[in-house]
Formats: sequence, structure tokens, C-alpha cells
Amino acid sequence: MRGVRDSIQAVTNYWGLLEGAFWSLVHAIGDGVDTEKALDEWRGKLRESVNLTWNQATTALGFDGRALAAAARSSQPIGKLLNSLNP
Repeated sequence: MRGVRDSIQAVTNYWGLLEGAFWSLVHAIGDGVDTEKALDEWRGKLRESVNLTWNQATTALGFDGRALAAAARSSQPIGKLLNSLNP
């Protein structure tokens, strides 16, 4: 299973998507931008990155029975994570 995880590079893709947004958050807070506004934008970027990475990862697994079952099992925890990021 670790080989499959490493081959789809979900973690690398996820953090790659977030790097620019993270530094934007840091600079916004440092520049005195409203913290709640900056955090709302960060949470939006987190939701977007989770969705995109999850979709890429499940597509990379393929569409056979095992892959679809794995995607179905992971959809509930992903949904809970996304809901926790709502303002």
C-alpha cells in the first residue's frame, strides 16, 4: 500500500498547492490584514487543495473495484475534514 501512496504523490501535491497560499497568509497577518479574513481565505485554499488532491489521488488509483472501494471508504473522512474547515 505504501508503494501506491508514494506513486500518486498526494502529499507532495497537497503541500505544493498550499505553499503560495501559506506565504500569502503569513504576509497578510504581518501586514495587519484582518486576521479572520486572512484565515477564511486560508481555509478556502485548504478546502480547494484537499478536494483537488483527493480527486487526483482517486483518479490515479483507477476505476476498478478495489480503487472505487478505496475511494468510497476515504470519502467520509475527507468530507468530515472539509466540513471542519467551514467558517
